[in-house]
Amino acid sequence: MALATIIADVQPHRKRFSSPYEARHVNFSCFHHLPLLQDPWARDLVVDHLALCHDRLGYQLYAWAVMPDHVHLLLLPDDSVADMARILSALKTRTATKILGRLRLDQQGCKRLWQAGGGHDRNVTTGREFQAAVDYIEQNPVAEALVERAEDYAWSSAGSSVIGRDRWW
Repeated sequence: MALATIIADVQPHRKRFSSPYEARHVNFSCFHHLPLLQDPWARDLVVDHLALCHDRLGYQLYAWAVMPDHVHLLLLPDDSVADMARILSALKTRTATKILGRLRLDQQGCKRLWQAGGGHDRNVTTGREFQAAVDYIEQNPVAEALVERAEDYAWSSAGSSVIGRDRWW
């Protein structure tokens, strides 16, 4: 744990442990788990912003899936450029502004796209955990009966041509 640093999360009782050599498996949900990303244009927008943040904030992106009501990421932040809090803030803020503006949900009492907090976030420390996280993320659209084969889902690392998968060393 000597390499780990503790970063206070949005909620004071939660701590986020970050190690510069460990990938992070992150899941975060839409507000009240509503399917606010059910329309293809909304998922496209999230994928576009994920690609933009990936390029600008310098993290390695190993697996991802944008589902109708949540997002899965497996990434390795470059803490010298941006930590997890900054990455999630950049992704969530930009997508919320654009998607809520288009859906006009803010005029109907829904002022949030994303559930408050950092979502579920854990370090991936072994090769077995890493492969399990990739499989879980890429098979999630199949498990949710959105497609029969993972590579048929356009909004994940298994099926998208928008963002390539970074190599895991």
